[in-house]
Amino acid sequence: MRQHVWKVVAAVLFMIAAGSYLFMTQAIENHREKVDLYRDWAKSERWEYQGVTEHISRALASSSPDVTLDQLYKAVASRGNRILDRSVPDMMGIPRELDGTLDYPFNFRSTYGYINYLIETWDDEGLSQTEWNYLNTTILERFQAGEEAFEDIESILFENRYQLKTHKIEQRLREFKTIWDSYRSPNRSDPEFDQYLVDQHQSGIIFEDEPEMSLKNINESVAEEMSALFAQPITLQLSSGGNGGLHPQFGERIDFETEKGDYEVTATVRGGHMIGFQVHQLGRTESLNLTVEDMKEDALRRTNRWRERSWKPELTKQEKDTVEVSIYRVTNNVVNKLEKVTVTYHHTASKTALIGMDFSDVYKQNALNEHIEREPVLSEGKARSSVNLNLKVRAEGVLELVEERDGSPVLTYRYAVEGVEGVNNVWIGAHTGEFIRSE
Repeated sequence: MRQHVWKVVAAVLFMIAAGSYLFMTQAIENHREKVDLYRDWAKSERWEYQGVTEHISRALASSSPDVTLDQLYKAVASRGNRILDRSVPDMMGIPRELDGTLDYPFNFRSTYGYINYLIETWDDEGLSQTEWNYLNTTILERFQAGEEAFEDIESILFENRYQLKTHKIEQRLREFKTIWDSYRSPNRSDPEFDQYLVDQHQSGIIFEDEPEMSLKNINESVAEEMSALFAQPITLQLSSGGNGGLHPQFGERIDFETEKGDYEVTATVRGGHMIGFQVHQLGRTESLNLTVEDMKEDALRRTNRWRERSWKPELTKQEKDTVEVSIYRVTNNVVNKLEKVTVTYHHTASKTALIGMDFSDVYKQNALNEHIEREPVLSEGKARSSVNLNLKVRAEGVLELVEERDGSPVLTYRYAVEGVEGVNNVWIGAHTGEFIRSE
C-alpha cells in the first residue's frame, strides 16, 4: 500500500513539474517575442532619426534650392508611426515622463514642424543664413542625439534576450531628453506636410536586338565566364529554384546553379549575357583568406578576368558580416560611378567568402554610352565656385559620371568637403555648375 502511495505521489509531482516546465517554457517564449518587438521598435526609431539626419545634412550641403527643397521633403517623410512609438514603451513600463520624449519629433515645432514651415514658405531662393544655422546647430544635432540614443538602446536590448534591462533604457532616454531640452525652439507655425513626388527614370529592354540563344549555348557561355572568374573549371545546371522568368531591364532570363551548389547564376536569353551570380549555399563556398583591404584587390582581379578594362575599386559598404566593393569604369580619367561591377563578400571571424557579383550596371551604361557627354564645359576652378560657401573644399575636384535626380547620367566634379557632419563629398555639374548631390 505504501509503495502504491509513493507511485501516486511521484506521478503527481511529475505532472506538476511537467506543467511548471510547460508554463515556464511558454512564459520564456512570450518574453522572447516581446524582446524581439522591443528590438524592432528601437531599430525603427534609430532609422527614423538616421533618415532625418541624412536628409538634413544633404539639404545643408546643397547649393541648389531645388535639391535643398527635395531633401527637406524627404526629411519629413522619414517620420515614423506616432502610435507605435508610444505603445511599445508603455509595454516596457517606461515612465510617462520619458514616454513623452518619443513624441518630440511630432509635437515640437522646432523639428518636423519647422521643416514644414520652410517647405510651405519656400521662395526658390534657398535657405537664409539664419535658417541654415538653425538647421545645422539645432535640428541636425537633435536628430543626431536621437540616432545615438536609440543605437545605444538597441545594443542594450541585444545584450540579453531573456533579461530586459529597463533601467538602462530609462537612463539613456533621460540623457537624450536632457540633450534635446537644452536647445531653444523658434516661434514658428506648423503647416501641413505635402507629399513630394520624384520622377522615376525608365529604361527599355537591353539586348532586345540580339538573337535568342539555345539553353545549351547559354550554359556553355556562362560556364566559361564563371570559370574565368574563379580561375577553375565551373559546371552549371538548371536552377532547382526555377528556370528563370522576366527581368525588367533585360527581358527573359535563365537561372543556373553551379554543380557544387554554392552559387546561383542569372543570364539573359538574348545574347546569353551573365547578369550576375549570388551565393546559393554559403556553407559550400570556398573560404578566402582576405582582409577588407584585400577584398578590393580580389574584386578588381575578378572583374578584370570578366572584362579587362580600366577600373577603380572602392569600398562602398561595410556592416556586420557584409562587405561590398564597387568596381567603377574609368575612361579618359573620368570615373563612371554608374558603370560598375558590384562585388559582395561575407566576412566574419570564422569565415570570409565571395557572396556574389552583379554586372547589370555595366550593361545598362553600355546601352546609354552614346548619349553621354564626357567632356566638361566648366573648368575645375569655375565649378568649385558653385560649392556651398559654408563648406570647406579639402581637395581639387575629380571628374565623375554620376546619376542625375531624374536618373539620367551627368558629368560632375566631385569635391571632398567639410563643414557639415556626415557630408564628405558634393558633386557639381561639369556643364552647368549646378549642385547635383552630396553624401
